[in-house]
Amino acid sequence: AASQQLSLTRAMAVYQHVAGRGQLQPAQIFVAGHGGNQPVVSNATPVGRARNNRVELVIYPEKAGR
Repeated sequence: AASQQLSLTRAMAVYQHVAGRGQLQPAQIFVAGHGGNQPVVSNATPVGRARNNRVELVIYPEKAGR
């Protein structure tokens, strides 16, 4: 759906920014877009929806140098 695509696009933009800085290897970062599937708070209010618009980074230190 549209929220899923927006979520993935946002995550990819952050991934490209972080990987482009050269401090992490691209293989160390996992990218996923959850859209409305994993909210941390209710989406019933504008404040809740804004809080759910987030990017969470998962960094795998053991994959450095690959």
